[in-house]
Amino acid sequence: MKKLDLNKNLVDLDGNEIENSKLGKLVAGLLMSQKTGDSVKFFDWAVTLHKTGIIEVDEADFSTLKTMVKDNSEYLTMISKAQLLKYFDTVK
Repeated sequence: MKKLDLNKNLVDLDGNEIENSKLGKLVAGLLMSQKTGDSVKFFDWAVTLHKTGIIEVDEADFSTLKTMVKDNSEYLTMISKAQLLKYFDTVK
């Protein structure tokens, strides 16, 4: 299992945290914008991420989330997508 701690703010181009920009809430919104996938699982993850910013996923679900972030250009901006993907690369 992989523990994803997305209870962090985005940072701007100067490296300063952007207030009220928690990565967990961004991913929760992304999950709720999906039209396909496991709706119950995505909803449960979104609720948990919105409240705590932390979820645990197995390798297959981690891959699903990473692909969802990578391939979703309508919902996520480059600044959020890049920071999420960089974070995912650090998760063991």
